[in-house]
Amino acid sequence: MRGAVAAAALSAALCACSRDEPLVTPPSRSCETRVWARSLSGAPPRIVADFTDELPVAMTPSRDGWYTWAGELSPGEHTYTFDEGGERAPDPLAPLGVFQGGEWRSLIDVSDCASPALEVDSARASPDRVELRARFVSAGREPSSVASVRAPPGFEVSWDPASGAVTAIERAPRAGKRRVALDAVVGRGRTAHAEVSLLVGARHAEWQDAIVLQVLTDRLRGADGRALATPKTPGHRAGGTLDGVRAALPYIEALGATALWLSPLYRNPTGAFAGRDGHAYEAYHGYWPSSSREVDEAIGGEPALRRLVEAAHARGLSVLADLVPNHVHEQHPRYATSDRDGAFHVSDGCVCGALGCDWGAKLLTCWFAPYLPDVRLEAPQQMRAARDDAVFWMQEYELDGARIDAVPMMPRASTRYLARGLRQQAGAREQTLVMGEVFTGEGAGGVEEIRYFLGPDALDSAFDFPLMWAARAALSGAAGLDGIEAVLAHEEGAWAGSGTLPARILGNHDVPRLASELAGDRLDDPWGAPPPQTESPSVLARIALGHALILTLPGIPVLYQGDELALAGAQDPDNRRVLPDDDAVSPARRSLRAHVASLTRLRSCSRALRRGARAPLVSATRALAYARRDGDDEAIVALSTEETTSSLSLSVTGEFVDALTGDAFTLPGLVTLPPLSARVLLRRGDPCAMR
Repeated sequence: MRGAVAAAALSAALCACSRDEPLVTPPSRSCETRVWARSLSGAPPRIVADFTDELPVAMTPSRDGWYTWAGELSPGEHTYTFDEGGERAPDPLAPLGVFQGGEWRSLIDVSDCASPALEVDSARASPDRVELRARFVSAGREPSSVASVRAPPGFEVSWDPASGAVTAIERAPRAGKRRVALDAVVGRGRTAHAEVSLLVGARHAEWQDAIVLQVLTDRLRGADGRALATPKTPGHRAGGTLDGVRAALPYIEALGATALWLSPLYRNPTGAFAGRDGHAYEAYHGYWPSSSREVDEAIGGEPALRRLVEAAHARGLSVLADLVPNHVHEQHPRYATSDRDGAFHVSDGCVCGALGCDWGAKLLTCWFAPYLPDVRLEAPQQMRAARDDAVFWMQEYELDGARIDAVPMMPRASTRYLARGLRQQAGAREQTLVMGEVFTGEGAGGVEEIRYFLGPDALDSAFDFPLMWAARAALSGAAGLDGIEAVLAHEEGAWAGSGTLPARILGNHDVPRLASELAGDRLDDPWGAPPPQTESPSVLARIALGHALILTLPGIPVLYQGDELALAGAQDPDNRRVLPDDDAVSPARRSLRAHVASLTRLRSCSRALRRGARAPLVSATRALAYARRDGDDEAIVALSTEETTSSLSLSVTGEFVDALTGDAFTLPGLVTLPPLSARVLLRRGDPCAMR
């Protein structure tokens, strides 16, 4: 049963469009909810639900071992579970669930069949056109047809009375974030309402075209746009603000990012707190919410966030919030005033990773720190609060999507519930992005851990840590490039059909900086003598090679601020150094940044690099090559970690140009690669070559 999409009020004036035609009844909403179950043991399954008064009720046999229950339910959320031979289990086919009465139960959100609905199928926004496609569904008990459709002024509206299909098109739309409402008017003045939030003029047409920059607000720029001084310790604030991010938008735009992932925006506590390592930390990072719906004054508060979002949208940049539903700070009102045993996991001194509190065994209940209570998202009221908080940030500040922190530390059902709320508020799935942090180790195990959280009802994207570890090993020489191909092949098989857009990364704020790792510096003591800023040509070349990898693979490249300048850093928190002033950056490191910008421009231009299917061509210890193909668009990517000039034989036919250098190649034949380099070959005449 399709749940109703919650829609906020629209203040813009609406125009009415109608026509005189015979009424033809379109499809009607079903008033029946049907649940299916398959017997696993041979015993007939029974359903136990709030709509069966919690009594086991026999299900009707169907065929091929399936059983069904059908009935009319009141609008709203309902829970159920299956009983088979005395064993209770939730519905494995249901996407939503909730912990209730001491067990996990499946969740159905039943819409009101007594009201007509307008369901959005797609919402597309380009600089020259906005197009919404929706379907009118008549009320179940009172079939009706569309008499007129209301849309914002400037929209051309058409509809098909027989199918219920509704199309609304605006030509030459104004740029910026918009909420667009449609109302299908039926008999006796009743309406079916739909509303979509979209960004007109976005630098990426769809999320698969995006390039995301991870922004650590406190470490980027001061309110006046100037470079920040190094904080007095790695754990203290540096003073970066949202106005500083706004001042840095030209830098971000020039780098080629199309979206910003902002560090958490919540109000955090003031003062310093002892970390697990005994050092003092301030909440400069934003991950200690003391209020779930206030912008931290330390980064500029609500006015600064509104200014930043408006300025970013004016440049076509999308903005992602960093959501932290797993925990709060002990100063948070919900912790101070709640029934702690019901709303938060009891700590008993269990701090994640400490002696007797193993990450694996206690992942869902451990606390990050003694002052960071772990939210008990098994509690339905906490799960709904997390969803409502997420929707608040999207609607109140017109944000475009979210990165969800610490996904494996929360029940999968809560992540799905939150993702569903985010998509419902946007009105169309393609208009928001739900990206999750599933921190894993390397290899097949990491791939399978991420797989658990993917799917049409789950995350749109997850950070690809297995690829990151393989890339770091290959770039350092500890392993071969064929290890990258092995990870990619495993991922492509394991994640097939999930619809995921892997978030390709070289690093982030939780791992040592790539530059320091490749330089062989000591990384385990972020409070000791910090690793020096490397200027090694070999290290810079390897980092450039890494960027070429993640910017030419399927998925969404995510760049961590400073990696474009080979910023140094040991383990957290030293890996969060301030972005230096350009005057303090060497020509070699500025050249690296220019290389990254050339790669982002190339990806944004080439449809093959954004959307093409990947086909492996060469996989060896020091050489890797693959094709990206989308119809007639084709790109050939070749990478080498050889420290001398090398050649690859590629069994591809045609005339190609290296879009990074202009060098021409006739294939099949040999492609030469300079030491520690990458080539991106496009067919001769491709307009994206040498842009």
